[in-house]
Amino acid sequence: MKLYETDYCRWTVETARLLRQGRFQEVDVEHVVEELEDMGNSRPRELRARVMRILEHLIKLDLPSSQIVEYNDSQWRRAMARQRIEIEDLLKESPSLCQTLDGKMLAEAYRKARRMIQDEYGVNLPQACPYEWQDVLPPQEH
Repeated sequence: MKLYETDYCRWTVETARLLRQGRFQEVDVEHVVEELEDMGNSRPRELRARVMRILEHLIKLDLPSSQIVEYNDSQWRRAMARQRIEIEDLLKESPSLCQTLDGKMLAEAYRKARRMIQDEYGVNLPQACPYEWQDVLPPQEH
């Protein structure tokens, strides 16, 4: 068994050491490539999750308070503000993510948020996303 499979943390330390020493032939290239690809995919996943969370709160804010047992609009607004700040940081660190802020991502994030809210509150929501990017993100972020 390779170190990658038995002790991931030790593998990362050992791999970094080998790379710094220029001992490239000893590096587990296959797993380094997998890890780099996973790192590259983690940012878009994080962005989609944060957009979905904002949409969940927007949906809750649009529902009549009588349909929600624990209605707390100020808490949801604060949570959206935190998500927007995190999204802003993500986009600064990885500007290419701005290209993913399209209608397809918004529709997919809404579909998931819609499902979460419907399951949680037993309400019916529109199939099509009623929000635009300007509802989700401040204008300077996309």
